Amino acid sequence: MFPVSVCIPVYNGEKYLEECLNSVLDQSFRNFEVVVVDDQSSDTSFEIARKYEARDDRVRVFHNAQNLGLVNNWNRCIELSHGKWIKFVFQDDLIESNCLEKMISAAIPERGMVVCRRRIVFDNVNHMVKRTFLKYSGRMSIDT
Repeated sequence: MFPVSVCIPVYNGEKYLEECLNSVLDQSFRNFEVVVVDDQSSDTSFEIARKYEARDDRVRVFHNAQNLGLVNNWNRCIELSHGKWIKFVFQDDLIESNCLEKMISAAIPERGMVVCRRRIVFDNVNHMVKRTFLKYSGRMSIDT
């Protein structure tokens, strides 16, 4: 079992999928699997993912028999994963090469979730907008 499953739900993501997969596979932390679930894309997303599956045995690619929709495709990714920890990376995301390493170092059994900051990059502008979606430090408890 891998400690981490990187789940990539995909729908018509051919424009950025290769860059996304390259950033995931270029991690300094190497002990992870990549679960790509294509939700009936009409572009070449599935074929792109299959090329990566053929090159790297950590990559597993699945194709839904019917379109499940956004959230159900996320759930399908989770169902197919084998990792103790799940990191969602979306088809147009890039992650830093030390992303998994830093997240794993923060993951201890007493914590149920590890979150990180995100930056937004626009492809039609030549600069990065540094916008953080989550500004939280400390302990958090979620009661169910």
